[in-house]
Amino acid sequence: MYLKKEFKKNVLPIAGLLAVALLVGISSAQRASWWGDSVGFVTAGEPEKCWRPLAGIGLLLILEAVVTIGEGRLIGLAFDRTFLAVRKRCFGRLLGAEYGSLEAAYGKGNLISRIASETDRLNEMFTSNFTWFSRTILLGLISLVSCLLLCWQLSLVFFLLIPVFLKVSDRISAGIKKQKTEAADSMGDAVDIALNFAEAAEVIKAGCGEAYVRKKYEDCIWRAQEENRASEQINARLVIVKYAVSVLQLLVLFVLGYGCIRAGMITIGQYATFVLLSENVRSLLELSPYILSTLREGAALAGRIEEICQFPEERMEGLPVAEDNASGMLAEIRHLDFSYQPGQPVLKNLSLSVPEHTRIGVIGESGFGK
Repeated sequence: MYLKKEFKKNVLPIAGLLAVALLVGISSAQRASWWGDSVGFVTAGEPEKCWRPLAGIGLLLILEAVVTIGEGRLIGLAFDRTFLAVRKRCFGRLLGAEYGSLEAAYGKGNLISRIASETDRLNEMFTSNFTWFSRTILLGLISLVSCLLLCWQLSLVFFLLIPVFLKVSDRISAGIKKQKTEAADSMGDAVDIALNFAEAAEVIKAGCGEAYVRKKYEDCIWRAQEENRASEQINARLVIVKYAVSVLQLLVLFVLGYGCIRAGMITIGQYATFVLLSENVRSLLELSPYILSTLREGAALAGRIEEICQFPEERMEGLPVAEDNASGMLAEIRHLDFSYQPGQPVLKNLSLSVPEHTRIGVIGESGFGK
């Protein structure tokens, strides 16, 4: 596969990005641990011992800032060169392929524009989401392991409850999503009406249908505005509900943590560390559907681009070649006469030589003998 081969050429920068994500994940987990140590020292009445973990937190933040700066350079090395080669390959295949075969395989339209758009989209997905997704996944997994090591009983109960809270939030947001979808549909209908009017303006004017089209357009715009207004009202009412769900989640974590502390399963400092790390796990679970949908979209885009990269070029075979072709020409025509009807020549005494590795276009008006 062409895409796989190009990514292999830049495996070192990609590995560097994964190493940076792993380093940031470990650093974040260590910062949470040192923060818990500081809380433990304060609650134990020994605040003078806090300076060491706090200094360590500051050093780790500086380290993360430095590696993040270098991360941008790695992104350029990993993906910019790869997709530059992919664009060149696609453009060469589009130019070199027989256009009728391309249309039969991929439909009509501006194929170059479509492939360029899909390549840009895939490039954007890699450059924008690769580091974000890798950090989120690695940090979430590291935090999950750390929480289990701190107190597996608390981890088991709380992490089983997180999907329930996320499901409740999704159900709350379903009404807003529906309103926004209906608003987008109404606005799309308005755009379609405007485009259709632009294409058939003369016919509509001749039939005195301008008022009818204008009424339909205004109705679509009005529905879109009403749907947007309704979604804003729903969102305003549900903000309090979603906030209450978040507070309930923290309250459950507090109650569970208090029980574990009373039972001697975990210290106050370890509980503070658990709270920070559990947020990373929650973020991973919350983003998992979006990550999966993005990966599916990226796989579909990569599949279409790969098909173009592997599309066979037009072969110049079966052309008439002169028997005494000692000149190394790919094709030769000598003294060719041609006519559609007797006595009405179209081509007369035509000679043509086509060297190897050469493309020749024959142009002219219809019926002139191309």
